[in-house]
Amino acid sequence: MIAAAEIGQGSETVLAQVATEALGLAYGDVTMADCDSEIAPIDLGSYSSRVTLMAGNAIKATAEDINSKLYRVAARELGCEPDALASEGRRIFIETAPHIGMDFAKAAQLCLSADGPLVGTGCYEPPSGLGGDFKGATVGTSPAFSFGSSVCELEVDPETGVVRIIRFTDAHDSGTVINPVAFHGQVEGSIVMGVGEVLSEDMIFDDKGRILNPNLHDYLIPSIGDTPEIESIAVPSYEPRGPYGAKEVGEGSMVPVLGSIANAIYDAIGVRMTELPITPQKLLEALEKQRGGTR
Repeated sequence: MIAAAEIGQGSETVLAQVATEALGLAYGDVTMADCDSEIAPIDLGSYSSRVTLMAGNAIKATAEDINSKLYRVAARELGCEPDALASEGRRIFIETAPHIGMDFAKAAQLCLSADGPLVGTGCYEPPSGLGGDFKGATVGTSPAFSFGSSVCELEVDPETGVVRIIRFTDAHDSGTVINPVAFHGQVEGSIVMGVGEVLSEDMIFDDKGRILNPNLHDYLIPSIGDTPEIESIAVPSYEPRGPYGAKEVGEGSMVPVLGSIANAIYDAIGVRMTELPITPQKLLEALEKQRGGTR
């Protein structure tokens, strides 16, 4: 039970994986009940690329609390100390003698008989000293952020100002990747989102502040035809403050996209654009200005 919100980023999958890893269970053994304030403690929200690290650490702490109760009961049955035990493959066993152990379900039944319902709790807050008096500091700054770099290959038609992105390569350090499919999907989505932000997406208002393009016919987002060939690379690393070495792959994977497109345009035609979106009209005007003329 957790209040971290699944907003399409795949947090339910990743957080369930953290729980299964800590408990030694299979993915299908875990059911998430999220966003119910009656049964879950408060969560600060799905933003600032914080859910995998912060909620993941909270879930890991919860699973370790459950394990401590299970191990105490299992140790009595197996004739060892609780700290000698480990969990994997739906079993609890002596780490130095894996053949000596019992099923997780059996240990849970013994725990229920001895101490009542098996419940664990856990929470996480960033290490002290990371905050400040700036706006947003009170929500808790993450102790670790990702790093990435992008290479954009594109063509610019100097007669029409149309930009065609051919290929995008992105290398992103997200710590230990918990779910590779989700990782690459997030990075590729950031690239497509960045293409739209740089080349076409713009909110247009009249002189009275009324929006003139309030629909997806006039507010232009990239289609599959605008999506280039993408290569996404996970740079291996280990973040000691994240659950099992993981850290974010949210907003961080989009940051280098904008600059790489703008730099590629400059490399192609020698015009430095400083205002988004970089539309064909703006490019043609910049080219004319570069040539010393007007358009």
